[in-house]
Amino acid sequence: MFTLKDNGKVYRPEEFGTTALPDHIHPSPEQIDRTLYIPGVDGLFHFGSNFGVRTFEIPMLVIPQRNKIELQKKIRAFTSIFYTSTGKPKELELSFDYEPEKYYIVRISNRIVPNRILTLSEFTLVLTAYDPYAYADQSYIPDYIDNSLRYDEGHTYEQLPNHLFYEEPKSYFYENGTEFKWLYSRQYSSLYNFADMQTPLTIEVEGSVNYPLIKNLSTGVQIQLPSISNQVMVIDTNRFTVKVDGVSKLTSHKGDFLHLAPTLNQLLFEGGSPNATVRYKWNHKFI
Repeated sequence: MFTLKDNGKVYRPEEFGTTALPDHIHPSPEQIDRTLYIPGVDGLFHFGSNFGVRTFEIPMLVIPQRNKIELQKKIRAFTSIFYTSTGKPKELELSFDYEPEKYYIVRISNRIVPNRILTLSEFTLVLTAYDPYAYADQSYIPDYIDNSLRYDEGHTYEQLPNHLFYEEPKSYFYENGTEFKWLYSRQYSSLYNFADMQTPLTIEVEGSVNYPLIKNLSTGVQIQLPSISNQVMVIDTNRFTVKVDGVSKLTSHKGDFLHLAPTLNQLLFEGGSPNATVRYKWNHKFI
């Protein structure tokens, strides 16, 4: 039914003698509307919306044990997954078996209250994603992409990727790169965001380059950065930070942080005397 991950460690309910029952709640995020009421005027003025949290409710069953002592051991072991050694709720990755490539960052948000019936027990597991989005790794490939059909193999390509709707043919596959050598004063690179939401991009530049300028030609956004010489610069859009060898250089940049828009993102790297390795870190982002 679902899997939980904690820093690479994988937990399945079955390991603890538990199983998820049908009819769980897997909702879209809460919507928070900003409105204003003016006396004497019908309705409300709407000033935009944001997403709130996403709360999952999963009915659970502890399968019958030999006795009540063994039942309590199973409940305690399962409960311990969700807390640190100091009793604080952990952040865990939650993924469902029917969508295993996507995950949510969740915390337990309500106590576990077992309903004990002889040597079995039922309870509702309530998990909250305070970041309401689902994510997939940057290597994610959707089902409508046939990764046996690759570019640069003599194929004829369609103009735009076809989603597998109404029996359209599958798209050709272009694998997203994770790094490249920056050796030219003008150098292009492309990333393909298979999700429907824009997602923050983290770029690490290791080496040397003078007055680097990075542009996303697909969105028109660009960022001017400080020069580096045999150093490591990290531009983290998610945290809105620019660091060189771990030291903040936020005041040394101009422009906007780069996001990846849905579909193709064409990036242009410009700078003097570049000799560096560029690495990308990002996740596909879903509603």
